[in-house]
Amino acid sequence: MVEAKWKTLFPDATMGRQSFHVPVVVAGGAEMVVKGVDRVVTLRQLRSNALSPGAIGSPGLDGPLIYVRQGRVSDFNGMDVQGAVVLMDMDSGKNWNNAAMLGARAVVLWDRAAMAGRCRVRCSVPSSS
Repeated sequence: MVEAKWKTLFPDATMGRQSFHVPVVVAGGAEMVVKGVDRVVTLRQLRSNALSPGAIGSPGLDGPLIYVRQGRVSDFNGMDVQGAVVLMDMDSGKNWNNAAMLGARAVVLWDRAAMAGRCRVRCSVPSSS
């Protein structure tokens, strides 16, 4: 269709085609199992312009879960971040970088405002301090 239009606009031009491979993110779904409270939380992938979500193969990853609110450097005080899964407020901006620099295995962004009134069980996260 596009080629035909170009030919009508530029009948004497030399035209060709070129193929490109384009990567596509396929979200397979994920869940977080919170041990000790027998809770499974369904996770949804977040795609932003700056980062593409990575794929974690089976059997997944394991680590202590810590909550760091906004993820400011001071929010990590007194916590062992190395190898942990960090739960951080969604509106934390680029503070996920702090978790990465401190050695976190993963960052899960928590949209506390969107969860208000949606949880059948208590939707609170224990404070880290």
